[in-house]
Amino acid sequence: MGASCYSETHYYTFFLSNNITPNGDGRNEVIDFSEISTYENFEGNIVDNMERLYLKSQPP
Repeated sequence: MGASCYSETHYYTFFLSNNITPNGDGRNEVIDFSEISTYENFEGNIVDNMERLYLKSQPP
């Protein structure tokens, strides 16, 4: 008997430049990942302009 196997992976990358500026002026202070984090295995990182990691979101 023959056997077959199928596997599929999807990756999506969002690059949001200068969208979070938590400087206390009331504009662009937070980002809400609540909707996109409902996708299975969602991961997200927030880094500064020197690529220092400030937030890492991973599935439980």
